[in-house]
Amino acid sequence: MNIRALRRTTGALLATAVAVAVAGLGAGTAHAVEAAPCGSAAVFNTKIQWGGEQAPWHDDADLTLLIGNRNVIVDKATVPAGTKLHWSGPNGKGNITFKAKNTFTGTAQFPNEGPVGYRGTLDRLTSVSCKAAAVFDTQIQWGGDQAPWHNDADLTALVKNRHVVIDRNSAPAGTKLSWSGPNGNADIALRVANEFSGTAQFPNEGPVGYRGTR
Repeated sequence: MNIRALRRTTGALLATAVAVAVAGLGAGTAHAVEAAPCGSAAVFNTKIQWGGEQAPWHDDADLTLLIGNRNVIVDKATVPAGTKLHWSGPNGKGNITFKAKNTFTGTAQFPNEGPVGYRGTLDRLTSVSCKAAAVFDTQIQWGGDQAPWHNDADLTALVKNRHVVIDRNSAPAGTKLSWSGPNGNADIALRVANEFSGTAQFPNEGPVGYRGTR
């Protein structure tokens, strides 16, 4: 079995384990689904606010998130409190921090609109096919710009609210994505739809160069 096939098999087993664990914990409105090769995304009901902190909140489009490389950064069952996620690009911006009890707060900006307050509550699980999410072959580098690059775990990414920020078919050049938290840090920019470059840091390791293609 080659390394890519092994990763796919491992991903399927992880998704199955996540679905079983969620069901066993009584996950409220979560629905039982079959394991998908690329995992299970978190779907958040969101609200936006403009006009000051005392202004009312208004329902907005769901936010769907799935991000994972060696470790799961965001999925249905794994969003450690304190994890931060930022995205920006032609299809909008977001800057959110995950709180306890499966909620997040932060800010957002949609194309041709001003910035707004942004908050969400985890609503449900949805299985994600590898034909839907962006899946990158990645490499890491340490020891300087001339050091060799080494193969690393695939990066799976799906970010979507009113607009698709990044998925298999929509990842405009210039889109930036970053995250930080107990399961690792990264800061990447898409040069073209199928390539990214940036930096990463995995738990208990130092920072490395980070690049990917799909």
